Amino acid sequence: MRGTKAVWVKARSSTNHLVTGASQQKDAMGALFKVLLLTWAAGIWTPATGRGLYTENDPTALLDENNFNTTVFRSPSAWLVEFYMDWCGHCQRFAATWNALGRTVQDWSSVIKIGAVNCAEAINRALCQRNGVIFVPTLKFFQQDASASDNSPYYDGKEEASLIRSAMLKFLISHPNASNIWPFLFPLQSPVDVLTEGSTGGYLKAVIVEANENDTLAMEVILSMLPDRRVTVRRLVGGRDVTEFPSMYQVLQNGRQRLLLSGKNDTGSYISLLKQVAGETIASTTPRPTTERVTTISSKETRPRVYMQDLESGLHFAFTQEVPLHSSLKDGDLENLKAFIDVLAKYFPGRPQVHLYLQRLNNWLQGQSMVSVDQWLNQLSKLQSREASLPDTTKWVGCKGSADNYRGYPCSLWTLFHTLTVNAAAVNKYNSNWEPAEVLVAMNGYIQSFFSCHECAENFGLMAAGITTGETNKAYGIMWLWEAHNKANKRLHEDITEDPAFPKIQFPSYSACPSCHMTIPATNQDKPVWNRPGVLRFLQKMYGKENIVQDTVPVASTSRAQTKTTNPLMYMFIFVH
Repeated sequence: MRGTKAVWVKARSSTNHLVTGASQQKDAMGALFKVLLLTWAAGIWTPATGRGLYTENDPTALLDENNFNTTVFRSPSAWLVEFYMDWCGHCQRFAATWNALGRTVQDWSSVIKIGAVNCAEAINRALCQRNGVIFVPTLKFFQQDASASDNSPYYDGKEEASLIRSAMLKFLISHPNASNIWPFLFPLQSPVDVLTEGSTGGYLKAVIVEANENDTLAMEVILSMLPDRRVTVRRLVGGRDVTEFPSMYQVLQNGRQRLLLSGKNDTGSYISLLKQVAGETIASTTPRPTTERVTTISSKETRPRVYMQDLESGLHFAFTQEVPLHSSLKDGDLENLKAFIDVLAKYFPGRPQVHLYLQRLNNWLQGQSMVSVDQWLNQLSKLQSREASLPDTTKWVGCKGSADNYRGYPCSLWTLFHTLTVNAAAVNKYNSNWEPAEVLVAMNGYIQSFFSCHECAENFGLMAAGITTGETNKAYGIMWLWEAHNKANKRLHEDITEDPAFPKIQFPSYSACPSCHMTIPATNQDKPVWNRPGVLRFLQKMYGKENIVQDTVPVASTSRAQTKTTNPLMYMFIFVH
């Protein structure tokens, strides 16, 4: 008999907008320093994991704990900074928009710059927490000459480059002293006023007339033309003889105006014409990036394996990187964390010292009504001992991707969840009072409260709405998660977030488990005809405690080319993006 829909505390609001910080971290520097000392002393602080989604060749400043304050604060220009995690699928897709935005606003850099911080880097955890980052991507503005104590606002809008540009302009003119810092962004009283502005040697003087003061096209053109000393362009609002908006006029030395362009709403048309009139020929030579995808199936695919190194690394990242992004744990978030830790303490099939560590952490956490990040990190350190310990490094074996931003933590979290569903069913085999959806409810609670990729959490939440409690089939959690994962794989196949070296498939493949299939599929992307009892046996064996590989291969000695053929787990699942 099917039960009722599962109910859990959902601590995250649904939105189609880019995630923004709900509140800013206001801990005193002394408390922060104490946290850093605690994490360092406990061995929790780990080196950077990769270069992130952006490089020195991209039009965005690469910011981190070491250079953020000296670069952003007391800067002569304003800043818009993206806080992201390189493994987050939403962030990976947004990276193209962010780079496109960066190329568009490169010429604005004397007024406002853009930068990015990879919150997946251990060195940046405190920086991201200080800036109120809980979910990613988060965009935050910093005014010209800002200080660390300023109440800097977040961008709260859709993730479209044009809307972000408009928000940047509105942010600039919101500065209480903006008319003195950037007077060229404000409307002139008369077209002839442009003759006395800008470079005295400027060949071209122009004004763009708009219908409303809140229009932003003219400001975009003005900022984009700042590096060109031969052109001075300003804005006007309204005009008795102007019949179409926006309109751009050249202002001659005698004060007369010549219409150059009207009715166009794209800034590129105005910029190109200004440069053309000024005698500059513009040719776009920016190549479009191409991505070659590997769609063939490895002929050497063998039975997938689960590595304890991946499971323990996932715990380490969750406890020391994701949970501490919350300045305090209370209400729904705390209840979701309690449920998740409780499930780990009962069903994580780890080494004895890790299992004991989780039990002690669970015993402490269940008695708390509110936990600060200081208390959380202090307890993680305090519980470390010879007989009970949590690994202090993050290394991927079966979850190692072909590049640093592929797989890794999301893969390990999926692997952990599958392992928990299988081992929970095994532990409760003869327990008639056990709830088969226990692990599913707990893991969804963690995802909704703590998984940093907001879009990923929303997508998983949509699937999790179908979880039911009161099921009598003890394998319910195992099979529900398997089905949900294959749905995600189908949706994300050939998505930009997919590791091109290891395409997502309908798992398990025929070569990995012939008994899981009623027919032989032509490819790993065909819709299989599943033999569900065979699938259940396969999952129980693969994720069972006795089959987890305890002796992991050192990451440094495993080349990515080798990993592609010897670690078929690569072909399995990536977290829902």
